[in-house]
Amino acid sequence: MKKFLPTLWLLRLVSCFVLCWVVGACKWNLDTRSFPKCESPTAKINYQANLLSVTFSLSALTGTTDDVKWDFGDGQSGSSTVSVSIPHSYTASGTYAVKANLTNKCGDAYTASTSITISNVVPPTVTIQDLDPTTITMNSAALRMTVTSNGNGVISRYGLCYSTTNNPPTIADQVIDSKSNPTVGTANAFTITQLQPGTTYYVRAFAINSAAPSYSSDVRTFTTPPLLPVVTTIGTSSLDRSTALVLFRLDNAGIPAAIRYGICYSSTTNDPKLPGSLTTEITGPVVGANTSVTLTNLSINTRYYYRSFAVYGDNQVVYGDVLPFTTLDFDLTTGLVASFPFDGNASDVSGNGNHATLKNGPTFTANRKGGDQTALYFDGVDDYIEIADNASLRPASISISVWIKPSAAARTSRMQIFMKNNFADGEQEQYSAIVKEIPVGSSATKPYINFDIKQQSNCVQSKGWQDLELSDLVLVDIWQHLVFVYSGRTMIVYQNGKAIRSKTDLTQTFIDNCIGGTLKFGAQSKNFPNYFQGAMDDIRVYNIPLNQDQVDALYSRQ
Repeated sequence: MKKFLPTLWLLRLVSCFVLCWVVGACKWNLDTRSFPKCESPTAKINYQANLLSVTFSLSALTGTTDDVKWDFGDGQSGSSTVSVSIPHSYTASGTYAVKANLTNKCGDAYTASTSITISNVVPPTVTIQDLDPTTITMNSAALRMTVTSNGNGVISRYGLCYSTTNNPPTIADQVIDSKSNPTVGTANAFTITQLQPGTTYYVRAFAINSAAPSYSSDVRTFTTPPLLPVVTTIGTSSLDRSTALVLFRLDNAGIPAAIRYGICYSSTTNDPKLPGSLTTEITGPVVGANTSVTLTNLSINTRYYYRSFAVYGDNQVVYGDVLPFTTLDFDLTTGLVASFPFDGNASDVSGNGNHATLKNGPTFTANRKGGDQTALYFDGVDDYIEIADNASLRPASISISVWIKPSAAARTSRMQIFMKNNFADGEQEQYSAIVKEIPVGSSATKPYINFDIKQQSNCVQSKGWQDLELSDLVLVDIWQHLVFVYSGRTMIVYQNGKAIRSKTDLTQTFIDNCIGGTLKFGAQSKNFPNYFQGAMDDIRVYNIPLNQDQVDALYSRQ
């Protein structure tokens, strides 16, 4: 039996060789006596999608790959060589698991896989409608836009984007939008708010879906109306034969701001305007503050009409109310040593430098004509104003003109109108005027006034007073004009242009020249303050006795 074993093994070897040769399954080459070599393959799947059409390819290949079988994840398959891209068209948007099965002749295999998400959504299309100019205000504008196609997707956001600097604007600029799904082909209205007056805006429509934001091809441009400047003509502060000091107030500079301001005036028309009227311009007025404007070279005893103005934009003009004044036929500046119109300050406008100091915070208030910040209010607690002593306030003759509006407290309390003395100790007295309470038991219904000057006192406190008392005179909570005049042996008090009472038998012809006392309005002295409660306006001090015509002019011109 053993002698047949070699023969048996030889027969098997021959049979295998014949079978391999016939079916071609042998992996060796008998001529070269070599065998194939393979390395296990690996790869990564790449793809490029255009909506539902996708082209697949392989990258990062290693090893040996003879064949690639594709599974596109939608039930479809295909094959390719390793170096050839393979296209595939999907029928629906979605996420798909794609596989590529790589094999070689040595029987090695490797499966590369990836997940892809594809969509047939394209950017939407939108239009913006023409502007209706009537919807544009200083702070808002109404526009309409339409989504004309949703791009096969859901619109997540749509509306208007706008800018003052970028043309065209994008959603990175300001937007007004909606996140509800719009009806394709239906116009949607939006109102842009919080716009700036006098400003140019660029606007276009937009819509966003999962593909990308999309914009209207047209950009709408509009400019909001400007915020007009506002000016006020307040009134006449000072007046003589050839000049007038009037008041201008800028309430709002406008947006864009006005470029010129001033007063226009005329003696030939009651409606002065630019051009054609005389003008005095103002540089840099402060919003809310009264600005004094001096009109010069006026004709004597002539009626003028004047108003505030502001020029903005392309030489457009806004105006304040028209007010009149009539220049005097005589001079009210002769003998004027101090003048306080209280145009937001306590400066002396007479040119003599007798400026007043505000003590303890009297405040500026409306004057007798309603002009803001053009009168001074005293609180009756500790307010007063003070002018330092100098020779011009110690004249031989004196006239003091003042508008007052005392509070009802004047019926029961004394209120000092003015006093020339030392506040600290009451020394160096010279002249005084005080509102006195209604005496108990008196039939009078109005407070009194005392006008006093010092004569032959040798400047001793409380000595030498010469007084002129006026009973049942003062109106409370009402503006009234008072003028106190002294000259020689005569004292006169005027109220609202009328001489109320006079005294002509004084013992001397001069006021004692007591040096050092300050002139105060609204207080008497530290020990007897008699603080004034109420308002005062247009205080004038003269070193001459004013006559009836001059008093009339001071009263009537107001």
